[in-house]
Amino acid sequence: MRVLIVDDEKPVREAIRLLGDWSNIGVDHISEAENGEVAMRMIINDKPDLILVDMKMPVVSGLELLQWLETNYEDVVSIVISGYSDYEFTRQAIKSRVVDYLIKPVNRDSLNQAIKKAVQIFQMRHQGQISKAIEDSPQAAQLAAATADKKKLINSVFESSYDLRIRDMYGSFLNAEKDCSYSIILLRMMNFRVIRQHKFGNDSDLLFFVINNVVEEIIKCENKTLCFQLPTAEQEIVVVLTCKPDCSHDKNREIAGSIIGSLEKFLDLKAIAACSQSCKSILDLADIRQDLQISLDNMNLLELKPLTDYISILCNEDPCISLMHYKESLEQAVLSGRYVQIELVLQQFLKQIKTHGYLSLGSAERIRQEMLYLFNSFALKYRANTTIPNSDELAASELASINQDYSNFQGYAEMILGLANFYYNRIRRQSGRFEISDVHDYLASHYHEDITVSDLARRYFMSRGYLMKLFKQKYGTGIFEYLQQLRMDKAKTLLNDPEIKIQYIAEMTGFNDQNYFSKAFRHATGQSPSEYRRRVQKTQV
Repeated sequence: MRVLIVDDEKPVREAIRLLGDWSNIGVDHISEAENGEVAMRMIINDKPDLILVDMKMPVVSGLELLQWLETNYEDVVSIVISGYSDYEFTRQAIKSRVVDYLIKPVNRDSLNQAIKKAVQIFQMRHQGQISKAIEDSPQAAQLAAATADKKKLINSVFESSYDLRIRDMYGSFLNAEKDCSYSIILLRMMNFRVIRQHKFGNDSDLLFFVINNVVEEIIKCENKTLCFQLPTAEQEIVVVLTCKPDCSHDKNREIAGSIIGSLEKFLDLKAIAACSQSCKSILDLADIRQDLQISLDNMNLLELKPLTDYISILCNEDPCISLMHYKESLEQAVLSGRYVQIELVLQQFLKQIKTHGYLSLGSAERIRQEMLYLFNSFALKYRANTTIPNSDELAASELASINQDYSNFQGYAEMILGLANFYYNRIRRQSGRFEISDVHDYLASHYHEDITVSDLARRYFMSRGYLMKLFKQKYGTGIFEYLQQLRMDKAKTLLNDPEIKIQYIAEMTGFNDQNYFSKAFRHATGQSPSEYRRRVQKTQV
């Protein structure tokens, strides 16, 4: 087998030569190239079987080289060498179906694991076989398709459609050896949507590719592993560990803890995990995964811990904690045409949960679905002959302002209130009804925030000019003038207390800059804040 190492750093190329167990793996020829352009010429002339390619290189980058290989030499097996931060390169790595993605600095175990995997894939491609036994079996076509498509194989195991007659072949795909044990780490990414949107351009495959490499870097060769997502739960990652029979549960918990820490360190992903005991049969994995999912669903959002084991269904959850018990109050709040009333009802409900002290993650999702159901019923009954779609079905742009991820109760409460506001405004927009008093009330309770007329126009689904016209007709003053007056009135009240610093008063009334606050106050009152405070103190004496 012929290998080409492509990296612009000579020490890296030399390190790869030294660390690789080439003779035992079956490699008999190694060559080097300092950039993608040189590599292209060598590939044309020498026709290597395996290429290890760095992504950041001068002249022709690894990205361009992979694209060229994909078009001209699709049978060549590739291994990428890069860093955690190079997410822009990872997309092409996935598209080019590279065997592995090694993180610099490369270590011996990871390198040799990747090379062995590449050799196996190379041999399968060029021997034109899965195996004689598979070809002769009645399930040949099915298994060949499963081998070509990893997701199909995974689903067959975890959806209990596992075929006993070809157990050894499935086990081989899962890196199983004789007398081995299996255990599962089930990871749930609590801020999956945010990280996917802001760091990976909403590309789930790209994010999972990087997560998989983080997991493999941690586990290395201590355990053989299979890491994947199930199609029914994109925020969950299943890690199957294949290890020796005497592998301890504490060791698996330690691995799970390391994965959680590394995901947060390198990707800002906040994850929780459930870790199983070991089992002897692949057939048990589907049931174990379901048990771990129950375990995660029953974790308490008010006291969320990063790691748990399988536990039976908890009995301390009050079944009466349901948003359906607040249906009448919410309905009256919607009919009032004032979001502040809806917010008060939901705050009361959230306070009840906090007082109770327990909210399972499963119930948190149930409550979100209850809210959707209730707002749909209100839309049909009072506002418009239409329905509002599930938040998961809405365009990303429509919900860009609402963070639907949460890793604690405060984040969950903000998400519930944000969704309620979104759904309420959607109902009002569809019904064509609008009260300018909503804007007046909103300013009265949010004067301390950074608010612009454009923000209000977007919030109430109308043009900026029309909104300003309606407000002026109703209240005889402009929106900005009214907001400034609110802030000045509040500032005067706060200045009556000599213990509160003027800097804090500026922040409490929506001014990020104290100097700008002082100028605005002088413009409104004819005095600086300090002069106003001194005058008030004299009159009080």
